[in-house]
Amino acid sequence: MGFLRLVLTLGMIPIGVAGVWHFLKPFNSPWIKVAGVSIYFASPVPYNALRSGSWSGLILYGALPWLLSYLAQAGNLSPF
Repeated sequence: MGFLRLVLTLGMIPIGVAGVWHFLKPFNSPWIKVAGVSIYFASPVPYNALRSGSWSGLILYGALPWLLSYLAQAGNLSPF
């Protein structure tokens, strides 16, 4: 159980970064994707959530880019 908790806790950061990459896919520029991922990765939100032990902050950090991507696709917004 401890290993699963460790993987889920630390796994939210790469899941969120992959979500940002997926969210920026329609822009066809690697520079935009790299800049977006770098800014998202450097954000202090997940590290503060790790320090304070906040699962909700980590889950939100990992899931938000995916949710925004699917909402944009469902709403037929311009570049998505």
